[in-house]
Amino acid sequence: MRVLVVSHIPLLADAVANALQKRFGFQALPAYSPSEAEENASIFNFDVAVVDWERSEKGSGDVAPGRTLDAVSIGLRLQHLQPRCKIVLYREQIPDELGGAPAVLEHLKSEGFCVDCISVTDKYETLYDMLRQIAIQLVH
Repeated sequence: MRVLVVSHIPLLADAVANALQKRFGFQALPAYSPSEAEENASIFNFDVAVVDWERSEKGSGDVAPGRTLDAVSIGLRLQHLQPRCKIVLYREQIPDELGGAPAVLEHLKSEGFCVDCISVTDKYETLYDMLRQIAIQLVH
């Protein structure tokens, strides 16, 4: 299984990608910006993209000044590039102005997006278990 790990914290992206490779044998590639994630998604096929992206007031340099990307926007852009790629978001990073995590997830799924959610308070085992379940589903 191929996993794209998107995080604004390079050390975190690297740690998660390395753990996925060493512990579970997944092919994992870290990306440190939305543009790098999109570039990777235009070159490689991914089964899952884990988007750990907290919106900052400074912006990311990947969008027009005064606008910032949030985890949902990044996930949707990636799934637009790769419709079969499942997106995993952190519910705390889903902007409240969108209606909160349950409403956003329900809406996205009703629109045909393949998205799931975990919490920033979850242990990394929860993420790994979720990815193992996705890998099993892909085999069947």
